[in-house]
Amino acid sequence: MGIPFLNITEADKQLFGRMRTAVHVPSITEATIVTALRDGRSCITNGPLCALTIEDDRISFQAVSSPEFGYLSSVRILSGRVGDSDEIVLADFLPGAVHEAHQTIPMPFETLSYVRMEASSRDGVNCNAGFCFTNPQWIST
Repeated sequence: MGIPFLNITEADKQLFGRMRTAVHVPSITEATIVTALRDGRSCITNGPLCALTIEDDRISFQAVSSPEFGYLSSVRILSGRVGDSDEIVLADFLPGAVHEAHQTIPMPFETLSYVRMEASSRDGVNCNAGFCFTNPQWIST
């Protein structure tokens, strides 16, 4: 079917309902969920999960996948500054044939405005790709 400036197509693969929002909380209450969202302890995913923690002068991160979503194929820590259009890659890992990766890296400098994480996975059978993006964690200097 065609309408000027609009095309409608049909596909067997739909994304509706495949994305999930995960929130890292100590217990499931309205207050802890709101606090976690405000503090940036959440991510959006269709497979692997990410956790990013900033403590003092260190950035700790963990990425986890499962056999259903495949091995982790990439884990990246990115940062940026308010007003800059480009992001800085603080860490870029290709974990190999593993379902879990974790590491702590030093905070490289004090002028960052935010730090965020992204991870991807690939199942190897159907070559389905999964991904996860964390919320940016804002840093006050």
